[in-house]
Amino acid sequence: MTDDAKKNGPLIQDFEPSERESAFLSAGRGVRFVPDKSFRDFDGHVHQPEAYTLAKWLGRHEPALSVDIEDAPVVELRSAEYWLPLAFLATDVALPFYLNVAANYVYDKARGALKHDRTEVHLEAVYQDRKTGKTKRFSYSGSVDGLRACVKKLDIGSVMKD
Repeated sequence: MTDDAKKNGPLIQDFEPSERESAFLSAGRGVRFVPDKSFRDFDGHVHQPEAYTLAKWLGRHEPALSVDIEDAPVVELRSAEYWLPLAFLATDVALPFYLNVAANYVYDKARGALKHDRTEVHLEAVYQDRKTGKTKRFSYSGSVDGLRACVKKLDIGSVMKD
């Protein structure tokens, strides 16, 4: 994630999916968590720390949502930050819906935090617009409140015009 994304909230960039990723984005259902290509000094494909926990939470709180997670090692971090897995959203899942669910998940996890603790969330989601065929990668790094505000402000139509 770039420094701009860390300082300015969401970052939306064009994304070139592989054939397999493209097939899921256009014909799949629900959310698929995939390992990221690399993380810091770790060489290989790994999931972010919250991958399996988020998948279980979604199964419990959003039972109608199809959730798939690819098998991969998980990075272990020792911090108060929440690193959510890279999510591919099929056409039946809108980006604002996923972001809202992700914010709810982090809020639930952070309820026991001390008042002075600042909860940071990092997430990325790849989605495709059926009408234009454009694929985008949404990246966010910031507070949970900032993520909630982002959901309210997000105009998916203007995002796809970029």
